Formats: sequence, structure tokens, C-alpha cells
Amino acid sequence: MDKKVFILRDNGIRDRCKTYLDTLTLVPEIFDLEEPHCDKAEEYIDVQGTRRYRCEHPPKPIKVTAEPYKKNRSLAQNNLMWLWLTALSNFLRQEHGLDCTPEDLKYEFQKRHLGMRTFDKMNTVILDKYWNAPGEYKEHRIIGTSEINTDQFTKFLNEIEIYANNAGLQLAHPEDLYYSAMGIKK
Repeated sequence: MDKKVFILRDNGIRDRCKTYLDTLTLVPEIFDLEEPHCDKAEEYIDVQGTRRYRCEHPPKPIKVTAEPYKKNRSLAQNNLMWLWLTALSNFLRQEHGLDCTPEDLKYEFQKRHLGMRTFDKMNTVILDKYWNAPGEYKEHRIIGTSEINTDQFTKFLNEIEIYANNAGLQLAHPEDLYYSAMGIKK
């Protein structure tokens, strides 16, 4: 099942959401098989006298979450982040001899300030993998900037600026970008 998101701005969207929820199947799936594929399969003889197996699997649970809508990062925030990371990368290379790209810096800031999420083997795209307990495979993925809302992104930008200031770099605050990215009203 693909993820479906409804942003409830009016009654029409709410009705479409309710209609979609009504289409979801929450009844057990029944499989008719020629061979048993699990320990819960029940044997029976069909109308032609052939031995068959029926297996009933419970429905997969579906998570529904309702929360206040917060817009994800803005274009201004993303542009300011790359401007600052590029400036910081150049500064660290010139002043401290460190060879790190803006992408390297972004990865490190994400790790430190956004954290990681842990997934089990049923989930998708993962960066870091390791074994926990025997037979228990968990995967960890750094939270991306596209997954955070504008308030969280503002805090993320503040962390970049604090780091740059502590390293001895005063980051640029272009008026057309800075106020919009930081959510400051002029």
C-alpha cells in the first residue's frame, strides 16, 4: 500500500479522505493453496477430490495519524542552507586545511542535529545497517531535511550558524533570502 496524505483544508478534502478510508480492506486474506505454506494452513478436499490447503492471514494494520499541518522546508531555507554550507566548506578548507564538501557538512549536521530513525526489515531506503541482537536486523537512516517542517529547519539553520560563528566565520545574511528562510517578518 502506498502512503496517502490528505491535508484537510475544506470539507471536500475531508470527504475524499473518508471515502478513501472506506475502501481499505481490514478483513483477513484467505489463500487457497496446493501445498501448505505456513503452519496455520488447514487441509481440505475440494469438489474434484483434490487435497488443498486454506490459509487465513490477519489483515495488516493501517496507521492513521491526524496532526496540525506544518509546511515542510521552504525553498528559501534550502537555498540559504546551501549558501551557508558552501561558505563554511570554503572557509574550513582555506583556514583550517579541512577537505570537506558542502554535502559532507550537511550529512554531519543532519546526524548531529536531526538524528536517525530506526527501521525494521519491512521498510525501505536505508543508509546505515547493522545487526542488533541475533536474528534481529535493524536499519538506521539519517533524517533528511526534506522530512522536517519549517520550524525544525529554522532550528537546523541556527545550528549551522552557531557552528560557523564558533569556527570564526560570520555567515552572510542576504536580505532577500535570510528573513524568508528564518521566518522573520520585516
